Amino acid sequence: MWTNDTVQFARLIAELEAAGAFADARITATLSASMDLAIDDVIDLKTRAVRLWEDAKSIGHAMGTEMWESLYPRQLITRAQAESWVGRPLSDGEMDRLDDAIPNSSIPDAVGAIVDAFDDNE
Repeated sequence: MWTNDTVQFARLIAELEAAGAFADARITATLSASMDLAIDDVIDLKTRAVRLWEDAKSIGHAMGTEMWESLYPRQLITRAQAESWVGRPLSDGEMDRLDDAIPNSSIPDAVGAIVDAFDDNE
């Protein structure tokens, strides 16, 4: 689980919640402003992260890390990277379609070619 960014980001948020970070209304308001989200959306995001972390712990213990990794795969291209390449913001639906399309595109072959070209001595 350590190498899975999705889980570790959720873990960080869950640990911040456990430490009381979201109990301070000033912190929540600052997050709301910096993220350009309503306070309720910040709280919802925190709740989803805590739930994901709790699920990850349960699944990880029950099934083992390898099985868990297949349920929550790493994201190859972040939303910020995709939007940078596209030159505009992407909707959630477009991101979902992109996540579905990438494995069936030429991108896996290109990544494979890049990795194959790595010098193992570097």
